[in-house]
Amino acid sequence: MKRLPTGSDATLAKIRERRSEGDGRSAGCFRAVVEGAADLMTCHSPNGEVVYASPAAAEVAGLDAEGLMGQGLVRRVHVADLPAYLKSLSDAFNGATARAVEFRFRHGDEQRFVTMEMRCRPIRNAEGKTAAVVAVTRDVSDRRTLERELRAAREAAERANIAKTHFLAHMSHELRTPLNAIIGFAEMLQSDAMTLLQPERRREYASLIHTSGQHLLDVVNGILDMSKIESGLRDIAVEPLAIAPLVDTCCDMVRGQAREAGVGLLREVPADLPELNADRRAVKQILINLLSNGVKFTNPGGTVRVSAEADGGAMRIVVRDTGIGIAAEDLPRLGTPFMQADTGYERRYEGTGLGLSMVKGLAALHGGEMRIESVLGSGTAVTVTLPLEPAAAQPVVPRGEMKEFKRAG
Repeated sequence: MKRLPTGSDATLAKIRERRSEGDGRSAGCFRAVVEGAADLMTCHSPNGEVVYASPAAAEVAGLDAEGLMGQGLVRRVHVADLPAYLKSLSDAFNGATARAVEFRFRHGDEQRFVTMEMRCRPIRNAEGKTAAVVAVTRDVSDRRTLERELRAAREAAERANIAKTHFLAHMSHELRTPLNAIIGFAEMLQSDAMTLLQPERRREYASLIHTSGQHLLDVVNGILDMSKIESGLRDIAVEPLAIAPLVDTCCDMVRGQAREAGVGLLREVPADLPELNADRRAVKQILINLLSNGVKFTNPGGTVRVSAEADGGAMRIVVRDTGIGIAAEDLPRLGTPFMQADTGYERRYEGTGLGLSMVKGLAALHGGEMRIESVLGSGTAVTVTLPLEPAAAQPVVPRGEMKEFKRAG
């Protein structure tokens, strides 16, 4: 072997010295990165025990690094997630290049569990054998919570979209039926053959046109009212009102519908109730919607009962029927715009399905709430609670008498 020239020994010594210094600086940089990282870094021996934990343990795990050493970390893993946690470490020791696992971890001295994500990979020695496993762990609880919220929002949006599709399909029936009647009877009245009909028959046809037009206007008004409530454009004009006379008025308005359906209409409203400060038209809409719904879904011979009572600083109005009731799985959907208990296109009962949504929205405008209790086949009770003095009270704006079914919007 050829000997190096004179002076080469000194050169080689300097090279080795610089390499050693470089290795020292690299090790120092690596140590600074590990100790300054926000994620928890751990090193595991072949039996899974922690032999090193970075200072981030205090922030991520809620205890100092010493508390994770040995079996300290594994003892805090949720028992249901322990097999997946241990398997990821075992796979890394057995040659897998990288493994990732999520598990629940008991945080600090608290009894709550947080969701952790751990990514681990093997560290090999000069012979290529796995000497240890290094893992990087972070708290992903907030991320998982956000993902769940986004998933729930997406599912709610999809349900709302499907419900609106069903609603529009049903509305085609609600709108076409009265329109067909209006157009059909109007054409009949225009024909020359109608001059031969008796005046009573012509008046009957004209009455049918008027009834169909009134129904069509009610449907449109209901949609517009619900749209205003949803968009926040519907305001309330608060004034003192006695609830008993208003209940009497609403019952009188629904009495014809109840008589035609063979349903009894009962009132249990004390005359000495305190005055309710609320929007008269809104409370009237609430009562009419609840009473009409009760009559509609009650079989002949049944009853609809309306009661009211003062409870502290609130007025509680209850409309209870002996009708068909609502299935338990449908109750959570009621009161949501465009959601109906019966979403089939061919339904036994007519209506837009916006009644309870409107009641809920009008009650909320007063700072109140609506609650529904029902048993399938045994009737339904809808309770509306309104504060006697709404927090967002608005002064009454002087205006002329409004006709209930002839408002512009």
